[in-house]
Amino acid sequence: MWIRDTLPARLPHVRFYIYGYDTSIAGSTSAQNVQDISGTLINTLEAYSLGTPNAKPLIFLAHSLGGVVLKQALVQVAKVAGKASELRSGIFDKIKGVIFFGVPSRPMPFESLYSIVQEQPNEGLVRDLTNKSEYLGVLEHEFSRILSLVTMTMFWAYETKMTRTVMVRFTHTIVQSSTTVCSKLII
Repeated sequence: MWIRDTLPARLPHVRFYIYGYDTSIAGSTSAQNVQDISGTLINTLEAYSLGTPNAKPLIFLAHSLGGVVLKQALVQVAKVAGKASELRSGIFDKIKGVIFFGVPSRPMPFESLYSIVQEQPNEGLVRDLTNKSEYLGVLEHEFSRILSLVTMTMFWAYETKMTRTVMVRFTHTIVQSSTTVCSKLII
């Protein structure tokens, strides 16, 4: 894990936190949605007192779904900043930069992921990232509105070449001595 193992050695005066959550798609038992995960991120930042006046500035590195979670958290913090919570307002003020790596801002085709998650607890989370939901579009709109309220530097990095993506193939083998059909999931 380069954030944990390499960056602290190269940047000894910087403290690094890694925020983790259930990222499995196939076989997931998590029923959390993006709002749940981002709410937990905000609570974690508050628990570490990262919004207090003496806290160091924050810079986020966010990859894929983590970037969606971070955008949602920033929208949630912006909605209460200056109103109900000084700590949340402080967190918002402490964020000086974000680097987004391969963060989806447009919905993905639903069919490419649905066969993996159908009838699993995480189906709703995956649906929010697809063209079957307006969630990403609404989030992008809300996120762009708060950008005028902040003084932070943001960078977006994304792939410029085609790469393999999630693909599900079912192969069927018919056993000649019975009528059983065996299926294998290949991801």
